[in-house]
Amino acid sequence: MKVKDRKQKTEIDLYCVMRDAYCVEKKKTQYSIRTTHDEGFTLIELIIAVLIAALVVSAVYGSFQAGLNSWKNAQFKIELYQNARVALEQMSKEIRGAFISEKNSYYKFIGKDAAYRDSDADMLDFISTSSGLNGLCEIGYFIDDDLDSDVSNLERRCDSTPDDEFLEGGTIDLLAMFVVGLNFKYFDGEEWKDSWVVDENGEDESLEAEDKCLPKAIEITLSIQNPEVQQKPLIFSTMVSIPTSTISLEEDIEE
Repeated sequence: MKVKDRKQKTEIDLYCVMRDAYCVEKKKTQYSIRTTHDEGFTLIELIIAVLIAALVVSAVYGSFQAGLNSWKNAQFKIELYQNARVALEQMSKEIRGAFISEKNSYYKFIGKDAAYRDSDADMLDFISTSSGLNGLCEIGYFIDDDLDSDVSNLERRCDSTPDDEFLEGGTIDLLAMFVVGLNFKYFDGEEWKDSWVVDENGEDESLEAEDKCLPKAIEITLSIQNPEVQQKPLIFSTMVSIPTSTISLEEDIEE
């Protein structure tokens, strides 16, 4: 009987020891889990967080960059429109004041039809009363390449002292940038012509000076393009009437 009691007591003690050991181990595991979370994120959690942050930043940056590019393109187009408007206004004013006279061989009007790099590159030289300076001035328009930047610009020549060297002299100023095309059309009252020459002396042998008066109207067309920003050129056009087109050298000579 005593042996049986001892056996039962031993089993109870063993059970208690095992139960206490299990409780201690469970507490250690719970403490370890809590300690791991308290110390920070795991490597996988950090990688996932970094990837999510990178995606968010990329999306925000892409939207910001697209908006910035759109704003820059809009600003550039506004500058081009402003540039073209100012150039056409000045050209229209000076062409409207074109003047010729059979009493002075210096007063000529030479409009050449030309091309450069598969684009229109017409040239126009004439005497104007509306150059902004006192008296008559030689005015010329032409396209010139900037060799340093490979950009075509619209240039304006102004000579305040007209002389026998009609196509030379004076100062040259920039009228408009990024001009890849310049075209003039001349209206004689019935049809439009590509060139117009009033040169009483006929000094330029490459031109046929068959016109005896100024054209009734001139159509100006500018093509402007910055290849770094635009895929296609912007086209600007205006038409100018010439009040002095009624003056004819032929009529003056006959009189």
